[in-house]
Amino acid sequence: MGAISSRMAWDDEQEGLLQYLRISTLPEEELGEADEDHLLSELRMMLTAAIELAEQYVGTGLDFLEPEADLPEAVRLWCYRYVAWRFQRRDERKAESLGRGGDSVTWGEEPDYSLLYPWRTVML
Repeated sequence: MGAISSRMAWDDEQEGLLQYLRISTLPEEELGEADEDHLLSELRMMLTAAIELAEQYVGTGLDFLEPEADLPEAVRLWCYRYVAWRFQRRDERKAESLGRGGDSVTWGEEPDYSLLYPWRTVML
């Protein structure tokens, strides 16, 4: 288990991620329980993918953290932004701005790793 995955469990991140994505739980008559479960399952997979990508990009750069130390907020934010980017593109259409100004994530074809760069370890 890496430094990021050991600090970002779905159960701990679910509420914060839903708030970041501006998704509220809809009444069951608007969104069936099966649809809500599917949405949460999809978001969980996206967060797992974000964490795995972040760990691959950072490498051993966060291994210096003490086991009790918090994850740098920029790393958590990058994971949330990755999920938002993937969520906007989930049906494989080109991402479009949702009119939220600076809140929408429009990276284009590739994610922007600049928030993770300070913790990156490059192997030569």
